[in-house]
Amino acid sequence: MKNIALTGGIGCGKTTVSNIFLKNFGIPTIDTDLLARQAVTKGSSGLTQVISQFGSDILNDKDELDRLKLKKIIFFDKDKRKTLEKIIHPIVNRLVKEKIRMITSHYCLIAVPILRKESTIMSLVDRVLFIDCKESIRIERTVLRDKLELPLVKKIIKSQPSRIELKEMATDIIQNNDSFSELNRDIGKLHEKFIRLFER
Repeated sequence: MKNIALTGGIGCGKTTVSNIFLKNFGIPTIDTDLLARQAVTKGSSGLTQVISQFGSDILNDKDELDRLKLKKIIFFDKDKRKTLEKIIHPIVNRLVKEKIRMITSHYCLIAVPILRKESTIMSLVDRVLFIDCKESIRIERTVLRDKLELPLVKKIIKSQPSRIELKEMATDIIQNNDSFSELNRDIGKLHEKFIRLFER
């Protein structure tokens, strides 16, 4: 089985794309964002490590991680973001490997919100599918979906790999600026391409 990294900046439509692959073709997606949440659940060793680095102030009144508070910290401080990544990434990679072993389809998608050339998860994938989308559309989607303030959304986008970087890493690119029907059509063509490649 082959593994394809599915990536793109915040608001590009990763969930929409992965849902189409699953609904239309039965191709599953391993969501590393969900696994990252799992890595820091209440009582986990991951959360203990996060608290040791960031203090108990990043917990809510239920002693769970306050993700919005942590998000505001790491997207305004590059060093703290790297500290968090060093804690979370090894746990997520282990969980991804466990998920991969249970999949039986021709290929699977691994949704990675922030993918860089040096990301350890690159060692697990055969191809990189980049969802390209205009920044103005991404901002609009994110503000509406996550109810975040505009300056924070812009800061998040600035902290993520640029479109140029992602295009350089990508083996495949899909545009998500137009209608849902066009996105469906383009994903169908990509799926056919992947099946041809992976059945060789």
